[in-house]
Amino acid sequence: MPDLPTVAEQGLPGFESYNWNGMLAPVATPKAITTRIHEILSKQIARPENQQLFLSQGHEPGGDKPEEYAAFIKAEIEKWAKVAKAANIRE
Repeated sequence: MPDLPTVAEQGLPGFESYNWNGMLAPVATPKAITTRIHEILSKQIARPENQQLFLSQGHEPGGDKPEEYAAFIKAEIEKWAKVAKAANIRE
């Protein structure tokens, strides 16, 4: 779509939006369990055939530690809450 202006050209410089996926567990899940799940998933994500599968589908495979992922989700909530407030979006 060569004639479609970019978001920045539409007056929103610095705009960033992307999809992300991940696994969550109930808040009361013991740390030992979430750590073990992370270890198992990280090993699977790191396998070359799984890396290739993710990449072939347009994904960027990751493997944040549970604490990093929690911080990422918190930041996403804060970012999009500001957008919703600015746009006067309500439930």
